[in-house]
Amino acid sequence: MNAKLTGIRAATAAGGVALLMLVSACGGSGESTGEGTAEQDAGAGAAEETGGTDGGSDAGGESGAGEEQDGAGDGADADPSAGGAVAAPAEGFSACDVLEADELGEVTGLDLGEGTADEIMGSTTCTFTAADGSGMAMVQWAAVEIADDATFDATLEAAQSTYEGGSEAEQLDIPGASRAGGFTGDLMGYTAAGVLAQAEGGFLQVVVGGSDVTIDAAAEVAELTLARA
Repeated sequence: MNAKLTGIRAATAAGGVALLMLVSACGGSGESTGEGTAEQDAGAGAAEETGGTDGGSDAGGESGAGEEQDGAGDGADADPSAGGAVAAPAEGFSACDVLEADELGEVTGLDLGEGTADEIMGSTTCTFTAADGSGMAMVQWAAVEIADDATFDATLEAAQSTYEGGSEAEQLDIPGASRAGGFTGDLMGYTAAGVLAQAEGGFLQVVVGGSDVTIDAAAEVAELTLARA
């Protein structure tokens, strides 16, 4: 592998470890997943705090009979692009199992070889590199829950800090993600675009490096990954 690509791969992997440590230090865990499950279980039973008893339909159609009649089917078939469904990658998920080099090449404009899988601190990383050293794409899934918006913002800022001369992070709307952000900058001599996307049970990090790379391309890689998770 090209020495430059080896360097950027090591840098992105190190950055991923740093993000894992940050999320853990900020309280990222399964706690928020548990809380979400508890809220769903409670909401599925009755109107709860919103309206009281069986006649609580005046408090809003979100709870009570409407949920029982329509909720299960609608939730299962929800279109992620409409913001309804958040991806929930299974245990041991790896982007190398769901992404092909040729389709990533179409998205990024890079001539990439097949992905190489690694596991770092419980996270899975798949790296696609160009044989001529012209670029790379890395997709990392970390099964560490980001507890709240403040932790997500801090994690996004930490990811951005590994780039030189980076652009200001921008919020993104990526199907399958509950929150996402992206930025560009220089990483080990490459012009690179990075995206961080929060999903059910963890977060996805995408890094695309090469000439003329864009945040949109990195976001599309994230969307492809989450759609197949």
